[in-house]
Amino acid sequence: VAQDLVKQGFRVIRPEVRGIGLSRGPMEKLHIQDYGNDVAAVIEHFKAGPAIVVGHAWGNFPTRMVATQRPDLVKGVVLAGASAGKVPEGYKGKPIGPEIREAIDNAGNEELPEAKRIEYLKRAFFAPMNDPRVWLTGWHHEAHDAQGYARNNTPVDDYFAAGKA
Repeated sequence: VAQDLVKQGFRVIRPEVRGIGLSRGPMEKLHIQDYGNDVAAVIEHFKAGPAIVVGHAWGNFPTRMVATQRPDLVKGVVLAGASAGKVPEGYKGKPIGPEIREAIDNAGNEELPEAKRIEYLKRAFFAPMNDPRVWLTGWHHEAHDAQGYARNNTPVDDYFAAGKA
């Protein structure tokens, strides 16, 4: 997608969250606000604002947060494969049920048998007739744990609306 956007004349900047690639920073007791600040720092560094920020998968959380915290840097958001995050008022369940949460959290657990991981990958991430084995490697456990802490310790209403973007 990024290459196609560049071909169409868009400037594309693809930061990784802390703990992945060359992105570094403290990894303990982070909140979604910290990840939003990281995205803001990248936009400012490249003088790229106001930007359209795309948040894919877990990246939807910092995308929503940077739009909330720094509307001067964000003119729009695109949420791809994003978490539902919230449930309708009065609903008592979680936006992601326990079976899917278990699959998401254990798909990268290299201590589990490969067959179990493939089962989790299929349940959480892959449509029928797609081969999940391509995701058996490349997991970033420290980043996953830090992201889980941030998700569990940041009130969803702090970021869910993505500001006014």
